[in-house]
This record gives sequence, structure tokens and C-alpha cells, in this order.
Amino acid sequence: MGKYLIVNADDFGASTGINRGILDCHIRGIVTSTSLMVTGRAVHEAVAMSRDHPALAIGLHFDVCGEDERDFDTLGMAAVHEEFRRQLDAFADAIETLYGGRHAGTLGDIGTFSFYVTKNVVTGEGGC
Repeated sequence: MGKYLIVNADDFGASTGINRGILDCHIRGIVTSTSLMVTGRAVHEAVAMSRDHPALAIGLHFDVCGEDERDFDTLGMAAVHEEFRRQLDAFADAIETLYGGRHAGTLGDIGTFSFYVTKNVVTGEGGC
């Protein structure tokens, strides 16, 4: 059995520079997956750029304490769950992946998906 190294790049969508750096490392064969910050300033650019690189696995970077203007009770489980659902829905909308008429990743209480069948999905990274 061969050994595999998965190199994940964090914060895809945070800025143009980060987006370019992640894709450059992916093209060079270093980065195999990334986590998308749907709260990032350059999220739409990241999604558009990733369409040319379907082998780059993309998962949700759940961002609780980001640089945007969100304000919710980070200690309240209901508020955290609601924010997670909001970000997961935004992720599914951005990636535009459907299964049976529903966005992939929203079929259960918590779900994830990847652009590429042989890549691992990275989720739940990030934090304060």
C-alpha cells in the first residue's frame, strides 16, 4: 500500500494573495486540498479560480471569529449551530453542487463533500 500525504491550505477566499498562493502551490503539486472561508473578502474569486482546478479538494472552513461584521453569541450552541448552517449553505451555494435536487453537504445534520472523488474532504478547521 502506498503512502499519501495530504497537504491542506487554509483560508482560501480570505484574500486575493492567499487565493493565488494556494492555487500556485496546488499547480506545483504541493497542496492537495483547501478550506474555503465563505466569510472571506475574496470568496467569489476563489470559487471562480478553483473551477479550472477540479483536482483541488475544497471543504468548508467554519469561521467563528472572522474579520467580517458578524455578531452572534459564540458561547450559545443554538447561535453557533445557526451560524454553521448559514456558512454551510453559503458554501453549498458557492460550489453549486446538487444531489437529488438538494445541495450536497446539506443532506444530513452535518455533511461535507469534495470536488474530486479520490480526495479527502477537509472540514471544521479554523477558529478563534
